[in-house]
Amino acid sequence: GVTCPRPDALIRGGIIAAVEVTGIITASESEWFGGSAGLALAHAAPADPIPVRGVPGYFEWQRAQAFAPVTQWMKRFDRTH
Repeated sequence: GVTCPRPDALIRGGIIAAVEVTGIITASESEWFGGSAGLALAHAAPADPIPVRGVPGYFEWQRAQAFAPVTQWMKRFDRTH
């Protein structure tokens, strides 16, 4: 029941939320869990998007002038195929 926006309409290269990390898990029944370990999260809260340069670190990040640009494949995306 969820309609996903086109890839060229999504914000890239930015922070969109804040969350509290409550622990590390090594197993989960969630379909979103993969790999040998993951972070347990709580109290997620959306934020006004903030453009960020490069790959944000876990604790430190730097504000960018703009969000990441749309790539060519995103412009060609067609939901009918």
